[in-house]
Order: sequence, then C-alpha cells, then structure tokens
Amino acid sequence: MGDNMLKAEKIRLLILIFILSLISLTIIMINGISYDLNIKINDNVKGIEDIDIATDPDNVIKIVHKKYSNGILKLKIKSNHKGISFVEVSSKKHYSINKVFVHEFGIITLNRRLGKCNGDIVVPISILIIIIYLLSVKIKHYKKNSEYCLYQYNNIITLILGFLGMSISELLFSRDSDDISKKNDSIIYCLSISRSL
Repeated sequence: MGDNMLKAEKIRLLILIFILSLISLTIIMINGISYDLNIKINDNVKGIEDIDIATDPDNVIKIVHKKYSNGILKLKIKSNHKGISFVEVSSKKHYSINKVFVHEFGIITLNRRLGKCNGDIVVPISILIIIIYLLSVKIKHYKKNSEYCLYQYNNIITLILGFLGMSISELLFSRDSDDISKKNDSIIYCLSISRSL
C-alpha cells in the first residue's frame, strides 16, 4: 500500500514538472523574442533627441521603440538572428553599455548568456509550485512519522524544503526588482542545496 502511494506521488510530481516546464518554455519563447531595457540617465536630459543610442553590430538586434521620461530611457529590443550585440547609450554626462545575447528561436538575454529575459519570472514561480507540492507531500509523511520519531531523515528533509520554499518566496517577491541577477544566483544556490538532499 505504502509503495503504491509513493509511486503515485512520484508520477504526480513528474506530471507536474512536465506541465510547468511546458508552460515555462512556451511563455519564454513567446515573450523572449523581445526585451524591455530600462536605463536610468543621471543627466539633465530634456528629451530623447539628446541621447545617442547605438547597437554594435546592428544586424543582430533592432530597437523597435524608444521613450524617455522622468530620467528613465525605455528601449524595446527585438531579435533579428542569433548572435551577440552591444547597446550603447550616451549623453553629455552619461554612458552605459549592455551586452545582449540572442539565442536559438530569437530569445534575448541581457548581459549574461543565461541572464534575465522577458517572461523569466515564470521559472522561479514554477520552482516554487514544485517545492510547495513536495512540501505538502512531506508534511503528510511528517505528521505520520513524527508519532514514532521526530528526528527521522524524512522529517529533516521536510523542514529543509520548508526553508527553501520560504527563501525562494522571499527572493521572488522582494521589492527590489533591479537586483534580478543576484536573485537568480540565490535561487540557483537554493536549488543546489535541494539536489544534494
């Protein structure tokens, strides 16, 4: 009976992972072919005409929309073909450069090969859903096992999964949206802990 329940839980977990992976891949492939780049301009710029924007090489990506308001330059980038390009933005007192990677299927990531892309929020959300599911399964076992011994291996794993779930939730829903790369590194670190269990 116990073995059958364990097999059913594993099958449900695999189905959940497959569905979430499919959803994540679809969302990233639809949204990832463009990128919304926001650049803070620390300069007394009056309008978009006072800002120089260049891409090098210019055949990998194209800037389809640009807008400047309240010190923020908003650029919408679309992919042309696979490769690496640089977006240079300059004014009298400002200079910045961003590295843009265009992958297979035209998916754009910023500054790192596996950096931020449009729609990438779905990945940590999917991971969080999987951890919540695992946690709910483990809590059922925890209630049953804690009657015999509180310090069993499975009970310790349950507590660790709870900690990982809370940590990823904190990283995912924290207010500092500019620190995405650090969040992604922290989530990868959390996942590396879970793999070692």
